[in-house]
Amino acid sequence: FTPGNHELWVRKEPPGTTSLDRIETVRRLCEEKRVRVAPLRLCSAESGSDGCRLDDLLLVPLHSWYHSSWDREPGMEAGGPDSELRKAMPGVGMWTDHQLCKWPPHLANDEARALHFASLNRELVDSLAAALPPP
Repeated sequence: FTPGNHELWVRKEPPGTTSLDRIETVRRLCEEKRVRVAPLRLCSAESGSDGCRLDDLLLVPLHSWYHSSWDREPGMEAGGPDSELRKAMPGVGMWTDHQLCKWPPHLANDEARALHFASLNRELVDSLAAALPPP
């Protein structure tokens, strides 16, 4: 399991609760319920007694957050390709994430959040890369 944006929504929590607190709550709940949140290697029946083969499947849950610099689609700005839709549906463009996620001051924008979540993967990615055989 990998927490998604909906797990970060702060709705009925006590005042001052942030989306990072929600992530920790979900992590503890997963641990309590024995939900796997770490990488998992699925070995085929043909794998030898010494472990998995290189062509077996490795599931790696990664943390991430979107950042507008990654978005290459045309925007919904005035005169843009979706401007008529925006006029007809004023709520379009008002992402619920921006309304229900509550961030501490050091994660005040999407870029800071994207960098924060990417940094959570560093140790895992480095250890997986070190375990791979040379090309």
